Amino acid sequence: MDQSLRITILETLAKTLSVELDHRRAAEDKLKVLEVTDSYGVHLAEISIDPLVHLPLRQLSSIVLREYTNKHWSSFCDNFTSPEPSEESKVTIRRLLVIGLKEPDTKVKNAIAYALANVAKWDWPDDWPDLLDILLMYIKTENPDLVDGSMRVLLELADEITDKQIPTLGPIILQEVHKVFTDAQKYRLRIREMALDVFLTLYEVICEVALTNKSLVKPLLENMLLPFSQALVMALQANDGPALDNHLRAKIFQVLTSIVQNSPKQVSKLLEEMMPTVWATLVNLAEIFVKSILNATDAELSEEDIGASNNGKPLEAVFDFLNALVETPKMKNFVRAAIEDVLYYLLIYMQIPNSQVEDFLENVDSYIINEDSDVFMKSVRIRAQDVLVNICKEFAAGEAPTALGNAVMRLLEQATTYKNEGRQDWWKCLEVSMHSIGLVAPMYVGLSVLGKTGDQLVTFNPVTVVQSIFDDPRIRDAPPFLLGECIWAAGRLADILPEDLKRRVIKASVEALHLNQHHVMKVCGI
Repeated sequence: MDQSLRITILETLAKTLSVELDHRRAAEDKLKVLEVTDSYGVHLAEISIDPLVHLPLRQLSSIVLREYTNKHWSSFCDNFTSPEPSEESKVTIRRLLVIGLKEPDTKVKNAIAYALANVAKWDWPDDWPDLLDILLMYIKTENPDLVDGSMRVLLELADEITDKQIPTLGPIILQEVHKVFTDAQKYRLRIREMALDVFLTLYEVICEVALTNKSLVKPLLENMLLPFSQALVMALQANDGPALDNHLRAKIFQVLTSIVQNSPKQVSKLLEEMMPTVWATLVNLAEIFVKSILNATDAELSEEDIGASNNGKPLEAVFDFLNALVETPKMKNFVRAAIEDVLYYLLIYMQIPNSQVEDFLENVDSYIINEDSDVFMKSVRIRAQDVLVNICKEFAAGEAPTALGNAVMRLLEQATTYKNEGRQDWWKCLEVSMHSIGLVAPMYVGLSVLGKTGDQLVTFNPVTVVQSIFDDPRIRDAPPFLLGECIWAAGRLADILPEDLKRRVIKASVEALHLNQHHVMKVCGI
């Protein structure tokens, strides 16, 4: 191998890190020239895993190698750039990539893993038949770096397994990832999370195959679905610590959501045992939300900590799971059985945190965007209300009107208690009550006789509640959200309002649009 080329590549890589823009651009252009040499990829692989090379250069080399394999490895890839490396170079690069999986530096290891996956997409299994055996062997080792790197490749490979390979490869891979996920003593949280990613990818491939050839994958589903589902339920019951955190909790719910949607019949019995754990998760996260986020003045935690952002997402995952239960005929009875409590806790999540109160009061765009249910990055409030509306829509002719009414009454009592205690957040309970009534107003308006839905007596009258809050002098002491939501909810109930209240609501709506009114009032009054 031409060692002078290796030296040139190292020097050029170093120059790409220069603070001088002209030097960086010249080095990048030179790399493009070197890229056409056959041994370029081999040298990049050697540099990436050479412990004697300065770490920043190794990290950069591994990233360049990843891009090289993505563009040059096969003439059949969509973004192919000539030339394709020789078979001799390919063999060497494959060997070096496997060695690189044990790299302790995360950046190098991740880039190596992705480069290996790029190669495997074209070479496995025909030109690299022993790759899967190597990966599975590495996963069984005691080296955490080797396990981590191998799992990353396996995750990429799982998406490439075809329907013809599933019957033979599926059981082998699923057995190993099941071992990884269930062994919390041996494997780190992130590795166990990747095991779930592999399982989820393969499971959804299996479900897709089952649509056209059920007999081909039926034994595989029967053999692996129940043990894996049981392992998921057991994992959820652990306390936060080395065996469970919000990231893994979110992934577990993501997998369970897919199982509920695709295999409800097979897991209905198990889910019956699991639901107390689901409700406990909903309640526990609510306690964190209230203590650390909802009423925090200078929050030490953000919504990210309970999963409202893209990091972990446990709360979002629970909401998705609840929606899956509601939308799956064989599963919706689980929600029906606990509907009042579920709606109550959804209302808790729909309250406005102090940090957002300040933002909404100062920034009209923030308030309008938050009220837009199509906004891409949804807040906890929007995600929770999506589930609430979905539940009320599904059970509108049955339990939902009374259940939501009872949940609202619990919040109204809570507001009175808070007010008597001198708490400043009392109004939030009333605001979210009005907001929820407005969201599902058609459910109440649609009742043929107010007070009944089907054969079930509805003891909750939303008009009475709206009027009581509208008449409450305390409403003027609260931020404008409360009066604004009250006007909006009343407007949504207009068809069943008594005439005197209707006139007052119209007058209040007109007043809300005056130039001197706060923008929150104007938005609600429109």
